[in-house]
Amino acid sequence: MVIKPVQTPSGRELFKLRKGQIGLGLAMLGLVLGLIYWSFDSYQTHDRTRETILAEESDSSALVFVQREAFGLVVELEEFQLGQRSAQDLLMARSTLAQRLNVITSTGQSSYEVAGPEFRKALEALDAELSKVQGQRQAPNLAVATEEFLSQTRQLSEKFQALSRTNAQLAIADRALIDFWQGTISLMALSLGLILFLWVIRDLSRGFQRGFEELEQRDRDLAAARADFVAIQSLDSKISAWNQRLEKGESLAHIVQEINKDIQEIAGPKEVTLSEVGELSFRDGVSGAAEYADVRVLLQSRLTELIAQIQKQAKADLELRWEQNHDSLTGLLNRRGLTAELSAKVAHRNGHELLVADIDLDGFTAFNSSMGPAAGDALLKEVAERLKSIECKKILLGRISSDEFGVVALTDADSMPKLVSDIFSAVNFETSSFGPSLQVTSCIGWHRAGKEEDISEVAAKTGAALKSAKLRGNPGSAEQFSDERHSHLLTSYLEQVEFREALISGQIVPYLQPIVSLETREVKGYEVLARWNDPERGLIPAAEFIPIATQGGLLDELFETMLEQVCQYWSKNQADQYGKTFSVNLDPKSLQIRDFKDRVLRTLKRYSIAPEALVLEITEQSLMLEENITHLEQLRDRGISIALDDFGTGYSSLSRLSSLPVDILKLDRSFIIDGIAGNSEAMLQSIAEMARQSRLKVTVEGIEDEPTARKLAEIGFDFGQGYLFGKPAAIS
Repeated sequence: MVIKPVQTPSGRELFKLRKGQIGLGLAMLGLVLGLIYWSFDSYQTHDRTRETILAEESDSSALVFVQREAFGLVVELEEFQLGQRSAQDLLMARSTLAQRLNVITSTGQSSYEVAGPEFRKALEALDAELSKVQGQRQAPNLAVATEEFLSQTRQLSEKFQALSRTNAQLAIADRALIDFWQGTISLMALSLGLILFLWVIRDLSRGFQRGFEELEQRDRDLAAARADFVAIQSLDSKISAWNQRLEKGESLAHIVQEINKDIQEIAGPKEVTLSEVGELSFRDGVSGAAEYADVRVLLQSRLTELIAQIQKQAKADLELRWEQNHDSLTGLLNRRGLTAELSAKVAHRNGHELLVADIDLDGFTAFNSSMGPAAGDALLKEVAERLKSIECKKILLGRISSDEFGVVALTDADSMPKLVSDIFSAVNFETSSFGPSLQVTSCIGWHRAGKEEDISEVAAKTGAALKSAKLRGNPGSAEQFSDERHSHLLTSYLEQVEFREALISGQIVPYLQPIVSLETREVKGYEVLARWNDPERGLIPAAEFIPIATQGGLLDELFETMLEQVCQYWSKNQADQYGKTFSVNLDPKSLQIRDFKDRVLRTLKRYSIAPEALVLEITEQSLMLEENITHLEQLRDRGISIALDDFGTGYSSLSRLSSLPVDILKLDRSFIIDGIAGNSEAMLQSIAEMARQSRLKVTVEGIEDEPTARKLAEIGFDFGQGYLFGKPAAIS
């Protein structure tokens, strides 16, 4: 168990308000501020109302006095008419009323103006009648004017009473409205304040309770952590030892297993695991999950250096495994990696068809030698990229040798033909990456693996299919494995094994056939012909075993065996062979072997034979590669002669041969097999003339009668070879 730091809630945390509480407090503050503002505004409105009432009361007071004086005037008028008052008394009463009407009220108006137009009109009519009173007791319309004035005075009284009632009602309503809103807002503010107070008190109570609980938990953790601290100290003491063991190269998996046992004691039930790549993982599979944060921090604080070393070691192991299973040039799997993947695919097909293919680039050795290793690497990379572009979800690619690639794919039966076609197109293409357009061809052997076949059977059958494709001799051949073809290859393989054993045991021996001057019939040299002297089958001609040697890639060994035996014989009989040459047939592929020239020269030197005694017979195929031409020129520079065998059966022309490292033409026997006459003679004469112009010697093969020999001598050919001059004979 790991101690979790506990902090006692501070005053700031305890009195921290929630968003709702803050909102409620702001609402309450708003109400209070609104109440203050509204109260202020209400008092202003009340003051204005009060001023209005006071003004109206001032007008009312003025009307009261006007009313009293008006009624007094009416009384004087009635008494005047009854003869109880004099005109002088009447005018005095009118003067008193005039003074009252001139009084200015608080609104800035005179009482006369406040009395209203009807009252003023009646007063003016009365004044008109009074002006007629001239010492007489009765004016014509005085009674009528008096009655009208009395009526208006009564209305003025009613107006005063109505105004008084209105002012009283307005004052009462204004006071009631102020009291209502002040009470309502005060009640709302008080309610919100009470709610906020209770809410804050509840949160404070909970905060104190939580703080007390955390303090109690801390006490429990401290009590339970004593054993953990002991385990942690033990862990610290072991880290140094683990580092030393890692530095010594001890098994990473074993060390990590021990580490996990110890850190589990620290983690308790949380199931923390350190992986072999230096990552801490947890029960839920999420590294650094929140519930494991304490464990992660604790362990990483102590295991930082160890984790770094584990990660470094894991990275090195991963890189090593990658290098062990991949080709560094192309990034594809190597033979080991592809074999391992093939084994897995054979065991787990899950209902898919398994296609396995071997690919061999045609002529890559010659291309690499002539264009250079950099160009060879570039070509391999280009082939690898083309293979990577094949659309197949479950495909594995590998480079299993210098110029050989492998393909392992899981597919369905319907898609397999297209997949084979895509593979063929990927490794048979035209490219201009190396200057002039280059046609890249490859032989492909592929096999549709059976359900019961194991990896060894699948690999063997795929290899057999590739070998069969290559044996066809056609660049860009593709072949699927078949039992019939495999049986034939097995027979061929056994023959190759037998032939190799014959080479080793000395059953392959050289026979010599003389080459003579057609003019003097003097022997000028010999062609070395191989024979198989089998103890049971007797002497086997070259026509029967040369195809076996070709298929098995044994022609170079055959050449070396013939050269070795002839040089040994020639060294012992140099006196008899003085001035003569011996011709050995050379396979074009031998020229592509890096140390071929040095091997030939060492053999001649070992037997003290001059290079001028050796003639290498080549075919037109040897002149197809620039690299071969360079090697032939180097051999000529050392004194060895070059003869072009079977001339006339290919495409070489004499005009082209003049620029090639060739000294002798060996004319194929097909030119003379039907005799020399007509067009054949003309052709031979043309060949002889062009050879002389090119300074080439010509040897005619297959001469079996004297007339043919004489005719060839007349045409101008230099040498002849055939049964007429001697059959091949053993050197013994």
